Amino acid sequence: MWMLKSSLILAFLASLFFAGTALSLKLVTGTGPRSDTIIWLGAAVFSIGCVWKFVEGGAFSWSLPFINYSILCGAFWTLGMICVLLAFELGSVTLVTPMYNINTLWVMLAGLIFFKEYEKVSVPYALIGGVLIILGGSILGFAERR
Repeated sequence: MWMLKSSLILAFLASLFFAGTALSLKLVTGTGPRSDTIIWLGAAVFSIGCVWKFVEGGAFSWSLPFINYSILCGAFWTLGMICVLLAFELGSVTLVTPMYNINTLWVMLAGLIFFKEYEKVSVPYALIGGVLIILGGSILGFAERR
């Protein structure tokens, strides 16, 4: 499918899935033990990963750098999900989600610096977008009724 070969279309689809993540995480708050939520999240990740591996085929990778980076990614993701879960217990999806999505800014800056993506993108546009992300998160912070 040509659509699945476009990075922007795939990124848009990912945004829809991540929206579902935030909404379902808000729904789960208060329905059971918080630590169990993370375990069931992990079960879903493992199950879908196994199905994808079956469909994709190929040998299982035992490369140590690959395994280490995958585990590091999983650890960061899990810690982030724990923080979001706790934040959703204290606040609304409307206010919490834009704040944790400032991760876009951190990733953008890291990409420019560590992966030399400044060679592939317009840095001024990227910086303006980053500033707008921060402003948007700050403005939404004022939206909370006290």
